[in-house]
Amino acid sequence: MLDIKVVKNERDFYNLHILENLAIHPHLRDSDRYFGIARLDDLPVGYWSGICSKKTFTSAYIFVTEDYQGRSFGYELKKHQLEFAKSLGYNLATSTVGHSNLKSLAIQEKCGGEIEVGDLVSRFTFDLKNLDFQANYF
Repeated sequence: MLDIKVVKNERDFYNLHILENLAIHPHLRDSDRYFGIARLDDLPVGYWSGICSKKTFTSAYIFVTEDYQGRSFGYELKKHQLEFAKSLGYNLATSTVGHSNLKSLAIQEKCGGEIEVGDLVSRFTFDLKNLDFQANYF
């Protein structure tokens, strides 16, 4: 079973001894970010990061290591990220995904994101007030 632990800063991220398998993307080093680190059988398999603002929780990144892709871990990470944002009191979450990232586009839609298609990216908006993963989004 996938275990996801949330930490608030880069130091705590690295203290989980996952440096050799996961590295924080350089633009994810602000103090208003949270990280959800996923482990399977005590091995790191991926993480999510999110940015907190006054009104919106923004998904900054979802990453699954190559060996664990295709096993629904990206979906589980996204679902956890949205549930975490809701637990912080947010009513709205957003994600921006490049058109070439087909796996991520599918995950955003599977999680119930409302899509706005742009020239190079798609922007997804999630209504966290009505978030219900018991519902059949796919």
